[in-house]
Amino acid sequence: MSSSPICCVGVALMSSLTTREAQQLGRNDADQLAYATAAQRAFVTHNRADFEALG
Repeated sequence: MSSSPICCVGVALMSSLTTREAQQLGRNDADQLAYATAAQRAFVTHNRADFEALG
């Protein structure tokens, strides 16, 4: 069985960044959201209720 590279046309690559990697530990919710917005990143959280109030 031979292996061949997989080619994806028109697919955007994604990267992730943790709060620690972004040096954002200890920042408040508004600062976290502002950082993600300025960096044009999606924001993933389990703490949805607090962030809904910021929107």
